[in-house]
Parts: sequence; structure tokens; C-alpha cells
Amino acid sequence: MSEHLDPSVRDVLSVRSALAARTTPGSTGPGPVADQLAAAADKLAGWRDWAAEQVVPR
Repeated sequence: MSEHLDPSVRDVLSVRSALAARTTPGSTGPGPVADQLAAAADKLAGWRDWAAEQVVPR
């Protein structure tokens, strides 16, 4: 094992920091995933509104 891999490297190589580094749109980082979920919720809301207008009441 390399002498450069001291305990301070663990902070940089943690799962949390690895995920936080994923900032590209569409990636699996927390920010992009939150953006994708918000976009999906908006799209679904639009479809719900459309469906509510299209349904014929009985």
C-alpha cells in the first residue's frame, strides 16, 4: 500500500464525497438526481392535469 494513502485520504475517497462529485446533469449525484425527480414530478403533474380534463364524468 502506498505511503500517500494516509487517513486524511479517507475523507476524499468516501462514498459521500464520491457522490457529491457527480454534478453532471443526468448523473447519479444527489443534486442531479434531485433535479431529475423534480422534472419528473412536474411532468407527472402536467399529465394529471391533462387526464383530469380528458376524463368524462359518469
